[in-house]
Amino acid sequence: MLEKRLEDVLYRFQEETKKNCVSMEIEEGKPDIEDTKLGGLPCLPRRESYPHDHLGREMPLLIQINFSQFHLENYPEKGLLQIYMGRELNYPTDYKIRYYEDVPLLRNDQLQEITELEYFVVQREYRLRLYETQTYMSLGDYRFEQTFSEIFNDRYGTNISSIWDIDTILRDKNASEEFLAALKIQPGLIGGYADFTQEDPRNQMQNPPKECLVKIDSQMDEKKIHIGDAGIISVVISEEDIKKRNFTKAKLEWDCL
Repeated sequence: MLEKRLEDVLYRFQEETKKNCVSMEIEEGKPDIEDTKLGGLPCLPRRESYPHDHLGREMPLLIQINFSQFHLENYPEKGLLQIYMGRELNYPTDYKIRYYEDVPLLRNDQLQEITELEYFVVQREYRLRLYETQTYMSLGDYRFEQTFSEIFNDRYGTNISSIWDIDTILRDKNASEEFLAALKIQPGLIGGYADFTQEDPRNQMQNPPKECLVKIDSQMDEKKIHIGDAGIISVVISEEDIKKRNFTKAKLEWDCL
């Protein structure tokens, strides 16, 4: 249980960083061809085919998002976003992002599902339950330490620079873990904040894209999602490009423990 002052820090941190998002959870049942889902057969217009990796192989679908199934400010109200990845999780990895503003009525009925998925993130398609909610800045976000430290120092009159310093300050070896657990960051998100197990690559960028288009954390279901060793995939983008529907500028990053 958090002490009173740390509860105050938690409240201020949540108030300063809260963002609307859509949480994703794997659920039972077979998704429709146009549904938001992980893996499986993408909904493509006639004459459209899978994108190809650097070896010329077809790239399987990682996730398909149907924007008509939820509402999120600045995001499209309709259309399909599809993110494809290479069959092996290399670094940097092959990926392609497509957006179809109008859900295709003339589907490519000749398209065959890719079956050679031994090393892919998901082995088959999974239906996703979506619900609109709020989330807060995650530990892996490059802005987390500064944001947290400023709030904590203001409340406690200290000069820490990392959340891990509070275990010593408060003489409680579990204080930092308890604070992070109290944030209740969802592992699968559309919108919200990107997350990383190691270092946020945006920390080295000029004018880094601050928005998280999609986050897929293996903790959504470690038996069904394989991103190295407890890894995370984050797709980052600028707010301006979301408004312009220019998803081709989104960047897919992943890492693991």
